[in-house]
Amino acid sequence: EKDGRLKIADPSNPLLSNEALGLRDTCRDGKKIPLSQDEFNKAFSKVEKNNPGVAAVMQISYVLGLRTKEAVQSCKSVNSWLRELDSGHDSLLVVFGTKGGRPRDTTIINRDAVKHALIYAKNIMDKQNGKLIDCPNIKQAINVYRYHVRKAGLSGVKAPHSMRYHFSQEARQFYRKSGYGDKEIYARVSMDLGHGDGRGRYVKQVYFKGDDES
Repeated sequence: EKDGRLKIADPSNPLLSNEALGLRDTCRDGKKIPLSQDEFNKAFSKVEKNNPGVAAVMQISYVLGLRTKEAVQSCKSVNSWLRELDSGHDSLLVVFGTKGGRPRDTTIINRDAVKHALIYAKNIMDKQNGKLIDCPNIKQAINVYRYHVRKAGLSGVKAPHSMRYHFSQEARQFYRKSGYGDKEIYARVSMDLGHGDGRGRYVKQVYFKGDDES
């Protein structure tokens, strides 16, 4: 008690320790490892034979570092992204499927790879009435996507999220070549991934765990 006021949330209070509260120490270190280009190509070839639309979604996720829900809904943005790309934009606006409904600009790390992925997707959409994965709703489309990518070997440490890990590595290299310092690099990668500029430290710990360059 201090000045007649009870200090309830004293951090040194043993009753408030994680152990006393039944909480385990949470480790935020990343559980995946980056999916290499060769590994991606092999999985992509398998998926493409069974479902080209899923392959297109997978490719967009790989070159733009999108979350699964964002990538599955990317068909809504492919045409506008192609226009932005052709207009010389340095980033693309991600609107659909974002966490918390917060749109973000994702930097174009490899312009040729992004253009190839978008044109590939557009060609499929033209044949499938504007869709990449033809399902009645987003939930079913995500299930179809996950089924095919896992069947192609993307599971465990190489689960679909490992494509975002790969994008993070590419983005960091891109920003380093552009002359940015480490703190700004991780802030920018964080923004590209949709975590916001204040979570650079978190992104470094999760996406670059055990990386000598970090």
